[in-house]
Amino acid sequence: MNRTLLAAALALTACSRSAPGEPQAPSSPPAPPDYAVAVRPARGAVETTLSSSLPGVLDPALDCVAAGLLAEPARLDPRRYRHQLPIACGSPLLVIDARIVQPDEVDAAVGELVRLLPGPDPIALGTAELPEPSGALLVVAARRTVELALPRTGAAQLSGRLLVPADALRLYQATAAGIEVRDVPLQDGRFELALGPAATADAELELGIVVAGKSGPVARVRLGDGAGLVDAAAPSLALAVADARRRLGRPPLTQTGEPGDCAAIPAAIDGVDVSDAARCAGLWSIALDDTAAELGYRPAEVHALLEPDAAFVQLAAAPIGPRGAGVSMRVLRRFETLTPEAGRERALARLRERWPELRERPAGELAAILAAVDARMDDAAMAALKPDVDRIAARWTTTRKYYSGLASAREFETVLKIIRPDVAPLAVDLAFTQARGADGAMRHLVAFVLELPAEAP
Repeated sequence: MNRTLLAAALALTACSRSAPGEPQAPSSPPAPPDYAVAVRPARGAVETTLSSSLPGVLDPALDCVAAGLLAEPARLDPRRYRHQLPIACGSPLLVIDARIVQPDEVDAAVGELVRLLPGPDPIALGTAELPEPSGALLVVAARRTVELALPRTGAAQLSGRLLVPADALRLYQATAAGIEVRDVPLQDGRFELALGPAATADAELELGIVVAGKSGPVARVRLGDGAGLVDAAAPSLALAVADARRRLGRPPLTQTGEPGDCAAIPAAIDGVDVSDAARCAGLWSIALDDTAAELGYRPAEVHALLEPDAAFVQLAAAPIGPRGAGVSMRVLRRFETLTPEAGRERALARLRERWPELRERPAGELAAILAAVDARMDDAAMAALKPDVDRIAARWTTTRKYYSGLASAREFETVLKIIRPDVAPLAVDLAFTQARGADGAMRHLVAFVLELPAEAP
């Protein structure tokens, strides 16, 4: 997926299994034995024009989706075409739009689909003919992101080919026991991953890509009866998540306020300190009351809601998606309180994971440096104390080479990512504390010295 497309992919969202208030088709298509992404030739002038004017192909599973919509009184209901019908028809692709195209409106339809799915990446289309003599087609469109064939039951392996560029591919595997997140190795776009026994019965699987640090969905499937982590019939998302967190032994999560930007996280919510590792999502083509049902198909978003340190979820109706109606969601995590001793030990453990041969050797005085920062916590104060850390490092190193400094962040793991020497260090000492910054937000602070090899530049 090219990077201009990612914003569209990030907003893709879900529907869930049928619940009170969800529309029902007069009859559901028989479930095929496998999920599959396939191609068929165009039939007729409208299909030929659509597929040739777009980077598009015709997909039989999406034909099934279109036929299911055509059988309904409310034909273009997103709660059906986004996920209910694709799952029933065996398509792992995320349908973005459904529309009726008249023979004399093909060019306008192509222009609208290009607006909704911009760029050169492939598009999958499905069609169903309206009754004669109109000659019109009901058309559904999805980004053709993967080639995938997966049994609905007894699935032991996930394999296929990613059709869009990505920095990484992840699998979110949801069962009644929770959600497991796994990196999926890619080799020339192809992937193969054992699912294990937990996914062979009832599960939800979602594949997500990472592009330039941002993530978005590319496919999802339901095995058996699904994971059932989120009760689609719950009257609100808050109640559905509260029940799921209780079953998993997680502390409660509070729904409060409207979501803001994930680039501007407040210091605290309702008096509770939060980190800035928030999760923001745009859920397309749903109303607020549909949010719990929607997330039943989206393990990636449910994972954020079920993390042990998730503290708050914020929801609001928002003009997003192809129909200009959806839900904006932000999940905020509680700031993690750690003692200086516990923080230091965890930081050392993380550095040893990166460099297994790293030795701990006391340098002294680093805790005193942090005490001074604690008293006046801002960037200028930290910069002023950096020479003191360098002097400690210069006296301490036995190779005359070192990498040292002070690092702070609202999320613990972010602090460790800041420490990035060009070569593998030989020895380490560090001190850890927590302090409130000038902006009112709690932060993790580390003062560190790393001994580098003598031959380091």
